[in-house]
Amino acid sequence: MAGPMFQYSSVYVKISEAKKLPSREMSSMRDPFCVLKVDNETVARTAQVFKSLDPFWGEEFTLHVPNEFQDITVYMYDYDTVGSKEPLGKVMLGRETTVRSPRGIDRWFPLTPISKDDEVQGEILVDMSIEAYSEDAFRLLITLVEARDLAAKGDHGKADPFAVIYYNKKQYSTQVASKTRFPRWKKTFDLILPMPLSDPSHKHLQVVVYDKDKFGHNHFMGQVEVDLNDLQLGQRYKTWYRLQHHEPKEKDKKKELGSLRLKVQCHEERILDSQFYQRFVALMLKAVEDPKPEGSPLLIMLEDVMTMDRNALAHTLVRFYLAYGSVLPLLDTLTYREIFQTTVPSTLFRGNSLASKSFDQFMKIAALPYLHETMKPAIDRVYTERKVCELDPEQIKMSNSKSRAGNSSLAAVQKVQEMTVLTLTNYLNTVTEAIFSSVDKSPPLLRMALRQLWLRVADHFQGLENADVPYLAITGFLFLRFFAPSILAPKLFALREEHPDHKIEKTLKFMAKVIQSMGNLQTEFGAKEQFMEPMFPFILVGVSKVKTFIEELVQIDQKKLTAEVVAKDGGYIHHLVLCCGFLWKKSSFTTSSSFSSSSSSSSLTSGGGGMGHLQFRRRFFELSNISLTYASNEKKMGDVKSYPVPWIKVVEKLDESAFHRKHMFQVVVVPSGPTLLPDMPSQITLYLQAADVNEQNRWVSVIRKACLTNREMSPVYHPGIFRKTKWSCCRTTANQEPGCSQCHRGITISDWRDPLDPDLDAQIIFSQFHKNRSALVKKYAPSGDDGSGSISRDGSISPTSLTSAGTGMGSLQTEEEGGGGANSLDATLESSCHELLSTVDELWWQHSTVHTT
Repeated sequence: MAGPMFQYSSVYVKISEAKKLPSREMSSMRDPFCVLKVDNETVARTAQVFKSLDPFWGEEFTLHVPNEFQDITVYMYDYDTVGSKEPLGKVMLGRETTVRSPRGIDRWFPLTPISKDDEVQGEILVDMSIEAYSEDAFRLLITLVEARDLAAKGDHGKADPFAVIYYNKKQYSTQVASKTRFPRWKKTFDLILPMPLSDPSHKHLQVVVYDKDKFGHNHFMGQVEVDLNDLQLGQRYKTWYRLQHHEPKEKDKKKELGSLRLKVQCHEERILDSQFYQRFVALMLKAVEDPKPEGSPLLIMLEDVMTMDRNALAHTLVRFYLAYGSVLPLLDTLTYREIFQTTVPSTLFRGNSLASKSFDQFMKIAALPYLHETMKPAIDRVYTERKVCELDPEQIKMSNSKSRAGNSSLAAVQKVQEMTVLTLTNYLNTVTEAIFSSVDKSPPLLRMALRQLWLRVADHFQGLENADVPYLAITGFLFLRFFAPSILAPKLFALREEHPDHKIEKTLKFMAKVIQSMGNLQTEFGAKEQFMEPMFPFILVGVSKVKTFIEELVQIDQKKLTAEVVAKDGGYIHHLVLCCGFLWKKSSFTTSSSFSSSSSSSSLTSGGGGMGHLQFRRRFFELSNISLTYASNEKKMGDVKSYPVPWIKVVEKLDESAFHRKHMFQVVVVPSGPTLLPDMPSQITLYLQAADVNEQNRWVSVIRKACLTNREMSPVYHPGIFRKTKWSCCRTTANQEPGCSQCHRGITISDWRDPLDPDLDAQIIFSQFHKNRSALVKKYAPSGDDGSGSISRDGSISPTSLTSAGTGMGSLQTEEEGGGGANSLDATLESSCHELLSTVDELWWQHSTVHTT
């Protein structure tokens, strides 16, 4: 049964470290940070590393990106002493480069210079036809029709673009289109092309778009290179070309700017309708039904052949099993095997196994709201108060020596240490009291997972000498991998929007060390980091409280908890607030008789025929996993309007010139479904204004994220408004024109707020098996499948051959039965592999017969 197929792309980026950065002129050290962009749209920023020419970040991002994305660029900057950023260099990777490497790219890249010409975006429409002209020449008619979504230049948020054709040492220019990012030139040129076009000096034609500058320094906006040798006589070619960057100049290539180590891996998936995954889903659920000490054959094989990052795979597995209500059996299956294989208690869960990574991801997905409630008040205090904290006497002496009134005496050092101990104790009391009193607030699903882990560990490591091992297993995850890291890096856990500065970072580092020591149940002070000794009395008191907290946390009766409580705890089936706050909303009163007065508070069809009264009113907005709601106040009294998330089709920023206001964005809603009221308009556009650029980015990102599973998002939008008789962006006069600019809907960072999408997660897991089918056969099923299975030479699969997959199971032999040899495998693994191959082949057959949307 054929049906639609949905394309999905994601990119994993790890910004690891840099080396040999050039020093400043006045001082040797730098304070570098990186900005990650996709197609010139900023999506992430790393922390700032202070006073280093070889900075280390180790920050990882998984990005949801549109299928048509062109490039990923990492820009590196240095904060100077006056607070502005100085460009250091960039690394740009094109889409084709990342897609060609299924296992990802992990290497050092040389930094290249950053220039003003780097801001390139948009497309240009070129209309061409070539015909015979003479015995030694062709004639080319080329029209530069228009361009769209160009980069904004200048303070007015628009540009004054014109285009120039360069060919055979001549140039041909269009007129300048004033104050627009969507110019329409419709300028035709008649060019004579010398033969033969295969000659390198004749075959390439270049079109460059510039922004006109009144002082004569025109700004580069992008370029296109056309291979004329590809054109056929008598054919007309009308094509949108994406504008490209400059090739770096030779002198820039020779500059030594240092190097940046990146790991980048692109994943492209084609998602089928849910019905096609039923057999594969059933197989995956069966794999965790009855946890055994030797583990699940399917998960063992998956971990063995995976090509994606282990952390990303763990994230996918947890989301998949959470969606089907089987995340506890998954965690039990993975951790039980690792516990059974561990003989030295101190090494339990200390590695980066799939079990430990999956438990990490589970805590972030299922318990991050709990972490926010517990930790955020103390973290906010540290950011607000910005108190100086230092315990290391050498650092104190160094800091005092740099100050004119500095005092490096022993008494002065002790005074700073005493003040630091008081400050840290104050902060840590707030943190630990919040943790130890949070048993009833902690998610039942988290407590159930920790309880089953406690029971497994206690059963395996018995005896008085192992009395602390169950506690350490719990604190190893909860304190060492959850509480302490969230203090050390609040932004990575969404506790803060910004990274800490140097002063705040120092305070958080000391706090994290104390929480980590408590989690390690440290009762004796070690020789390492002697300066932490003043905090040891606090740690010692905290250890006993940690044990009491763990004992209370795991005392939960799993049988009394219904499936509904488990689902609610995940926060995806029931109401979960993703973002809330006040925004300014434009109200307009439409003159169209087709809409009732009930819809007059929203701008209809991006402005309707008449703009009416341009008014902005302050409204309280709340976005949940279910709907976008706004009201006149936080109590949601009075006129309340709510739109289901599946109705949202566009979430995009608005040109400043549309309303002459900054930080504007729009949300286009298309009502549908059985709940649709008769008088509801066919389309509603909410024009919203945020307080600043950070709030604007936050709202746009979180709404896009809530819409990740919306399969019918619009591909285009208008960045302007329809005013009187035309659109302010592209100046077309058709009110119902769908859009003139490509949507950026797919560019978001993956995190705990992503809506569950079991079809996507099933597809990703399936892809790992399918892409590594030959490795599975070679290692786990050599006697029943030659590696080609039911797949023909061209990669296709016939449905009739699927029934024969796994027919070799009757002849399986173990080593004791005479199969023998180094390649002989456990019968259970081999049997499971054949069942897996049969299921994977059937699902691949569905992919080959279903069309793509």
